[in-house]
Amino acid sequence: MMMLSLAMALASASADDAPYPRPARPLNGGQGWVVTTDYPPDALREGRSGVTTVRLSVSTRGVVDQCAVAQSSGHRDLDDRACLAIAMRGRYDPARNADGRRVASVVLHQIVWDPRTVSGG
Repeated sequence: MMMLSLAMALASASADDAPYPRPARPLNGGQGWVVTTDYPPDALREGRSGVTTVRLSVSTRGVVDQCAVAQSSGHRDLDDRACLAIAMRGRYDPARNADGRRVASVVLHQIVWDPRTVSGG
């Protein structure tokens, strides 16, 4: 019942065939990290939309340790909800260094807030 569309923008993603080093990869493609109920009620009622880009610190365990807004949607409530939702649900296969060891990393993630895609109220 994912009604918000997500777009992924990983920093330093590589099309290289070499397995290492490699950036952190979102588990399940980031699906289910931001759900319909995360849309702030006032923003939904007012039809507000936008794109929030967040900068995530991802631990060696693949957990989001920190979230900060890198580019605002123009609406503080949407931006705040983006970080809350991803900090709760965002999980990654951690980044790996050249030796294949897990390393902490920073990634960018975009959330597209669009009230037209929310159904069921």
